[in-house]
Amino acid sequence: MKKFLLPIDDSIHSIHALHYMSMMSSILEDFTYMLFHVQPIISDYLEEEARKDPKAMDQLKMLDEKNAARGIEILNRYTERMMQMNVPEEKIAQATQRRSEGIARDIIHQAWIESADGIVMGRRGFSKLL
Repeated sequence: MKKFLLPIDDSIHSIHALHYMSMMSSILEDFTYMLFHVQPIISDYLEEEARKDPKAMDQLKMLDEKNAARGIEILNRYTERMMQMNVPEEKIAQATQRRSEGIARDIIHQAWIESADGIVMGRRGFSKLL
């Protein structure tokens, strides 16, 4: 069985990649999908400063929890979208994590952990230079 990693965010480019892979699922039967969301980073400076103030640390923890909840919400929305396009739920897995080494490296690392056979992601188009 082949596994594709689909890095997602709230962009139209992610939606295009998701739609493409959902259409491919009707042609290619032996595939699973890992939807992967990288959460925004909280700067080291803020974390260091928050260690000095318990109230600031609580606010930082709340922000971290909010980012994680947002990631789960995005994953659930995209899973629902794939299921509406006739992708069986058992073929869709989800993962979210806080950004650690940069988005590109985090995506590659997750693909390695999942033993993904491919990474499918949207991209911005090219436009004319005026």
